[in-house]
Amino acid sequence: MQQTLIAKGVPAKVIFCDYAGFSTLDSVVRAKKVFGENHITIISQEFHNQRAIWLAKQYGIDAIGFNAPRPQYEARFLYSVTGETRQSQRGD
Repeated sequence: MQQTLIAKGVPAKVIFCDYAGFSTLDSVVRAKKVFGENHITIISQEFHNQRAIWLAKQYGIDAIGFNAPRPQYEARFLYSVTGETRQSQRGD
């Protein structure tokens, strides 16, 4: 995702990837306390963004969200897992 943003013209120096945030709450708290940000754009899937924006507001951060498309491999993986589960249930 970072490389896509840079390719679209977003300066690398304004992109922060939180590799140590192990939950949405961790990432919001780290945005303020570690990165010192009070205005952020959160780029994630829609179901994460809804929670992240609400949490950011609770911590006094002005946040907006950009809903990134889900990677195509997730749909293939889900289909693969579902298909394998059906086969194992049938005894294939």
